[in-house]
Amino acid sequence: WVVPTTGEMALTGGDSGCARGGLVCVTGASGFIGSWLVRLLLDRGYTVHATVQNLQYEGETKHLQALDGADTRLRLFQMDLLDPASVRPAVEGVHGVFHLASPVTLQPAQDPEATFLCPQ
Repeated sequence: WVVPTTGEMALTGGDSGCARGGLVCVTGASGFIGSWLVRLLLDRGYTVHATVQNLQYEGETKHLQALDGADTRLRLFQMDLLDPASVRPAVEGVHGVFHLASPVTLQPAQDPEATFLCPQ
């Protein structure tokens, strides 16, 4: 879903009131849906902050860096959803966030609400 951070945002053309070429963030950008969304946004002239779990793993980054426009309008960020400090650099200054990432834990959460909705 889209979380507007300043004003309204729409991906449709025409008289939507949205100026193309804005700065947006896509969390979970290396996944199937995320990478297609990054491609769409780049094709429409947006600058994209894309988050991945591991910047050193080419399986998460190579296909994104190969997209048209990526060399000038794509910036990759390593992000851990369970670490709020790692989220901030990717979302600073953006007009909207497409939040597609999902936290992954290897052990079941004792209190899912506290773990995923209100992390310390």
